[in-house]
Amino acid sequence: MGGGYQASKVYIKRIDRNKRKCVTHVQGLEVFNVNLKKTAKLLATHFACGGSVSKNPQGQDEIVVQGDFSQEIRDILVKTYPQ
Repeated sequence: MGGGYQASKVYIKRIDRNKRKCVTHVQGLEVFNVNLKKTAKLLATHFACGGSVSKNPQGQDEIVVQGDFSQEIRDILVKTYPQ
């Protein structure tokens, strides 16, 4: 594998919106040449929820999935994109 992949990290974090609602943010996939729109669609379809690509406050693209799917998203990403 390339040396660039060693220092790169993917961050998956759950953020509470209000009383019982939360969203899961996935950052850092663009370094691995992953198509964010296709991945957001894959996750939204798999979990039957809303999923989109948006900009975070730092100006980077990230995937936002409605609901708390942190562990499941990690498992799907590792299976779908082994690099």
